[in-house]
Amino acid sequence: MALDQTDRTDFDELEQILKEILHQLDPAYESRLQKLVFYGDIWCLQNFGRRLTDASFEPYNYGCYSDDIADALEALVDAGEIDYERVTKPDGPTRRYRSHPEGGELSSAKQEIIKQILDETSGLSTEELAQFSKQTWLFDNTEQGEPMDFEFYAENVVLSGSEVAGLREQDGDPIDADDFESLIPSLQTTACL
Repeated sequence: MALDQTDRTDFDELEQILKEILHQLDPAYESRLQKLVFYGDIWCLQNFGRRLTDASFEPYNYGCYSDDIADALEALVDAGEIDYERVTKPDGPTRRYRSHPEGGELSSAKQEIIKQILDETSGLSTEELAQFSKQTWLFDNTEQGEPMDFEFYAENVVLSGSEVAGLREQDGDPIDADDFESLIPSLQTTACL
């Protein structure tokens, strides 16, 4: 996979987010990691108007799926930054990932966001997270095999017109550590999925 500099930065950030999730959750199956990152993107959009990652997702049989996440996990394994073991579950073979002692190289603000997301989802099974993803507007309005349009979702489903205008004035996507503190006062959870 040949990445330009912007894509490389986004991919590196995704790797660090996955390392931090594993650090806080260790161990985790790939399917749970997929659903947690999707949940985190929706959660951040609803709370801050920006995604946690730039991972591309598409509807799949078991909820939302991202090749970007699968590629990032593979790259982390190849680099020796995480480990996995093959496990056979009732629905087929999968991988259970384990982190090394260090988490992702992220700001304390992003680490806190990930902690909040994991706390909020700790009582949910992976199947429940998959069902959550299947009940979202993004899943319902995207053909299988096509990428989900998070920008359209943010502008037309989650945010009001004035919020969209304000976001267009800001530079950066996904959430930057510098933006986090300024976004906290406007924290509003939107009820739309």
